[in-house]
Amino acid sequence: MEEVVTVQTHRYKSGFPLRVTPDWQYIQLRDLEILLGLKRTNIRGRETAKIKVLDSTKNRVQGMTFIHVKHLETLCMRSARPVKCNWVIGLFGAHCKGLQDEQKEAQRQDAAMETDKCHDAILMVLENFWTRLPPQAIHLLETAVGRIGLVKALLQEDQRLRWRDKN
Repeated sequence: MEEVVTVQTHRYKSGFPLRVTPDWQYIQLRDLEILLGLKRTNIRGRETAKIKVLDSTKNRVQGMTFIHVKHLETLCMRSARPVKCNWVIGLFGAHCKGLQDEQKEAQRQDAAMETDKCHDAILMVLENFWTRLPPQAIHLLETAVGRIGLVKALLQEDQRLRWRDKN
């Protein structure tokens, strides 16, 4: 059985509904078109979702097209109703800012993971190929990962093990 999403309904002062997903990521496209006085919107190339919603007017579950919030500004620019556009943008303003902050945090975490991967790769190169690297490369790599003296310690350990095996 398909999952039915409970959407939030916000009403403009005239009483017209604007349905939004609970996570404030998607807006019901037809509500937005009617509110802003737009003709049919071409959704090709735009992020949309077909979501099963309980339609209270018809008392049945119906699939509705929702458009991502990031397209809100471009749709408002097409509208000839600035007061309604300001209301919609004001309604989503705080949530869009929160979304942007979350995206920035996710990008920061991705960058940190990428840095960790590079750090681990450099350590792997130093630990496994230190005998084949020129001293300048070793110094640069050790400095990059903050492990100055790593190759020297590896060399000393190698010499200690070789000496122990000889005796």
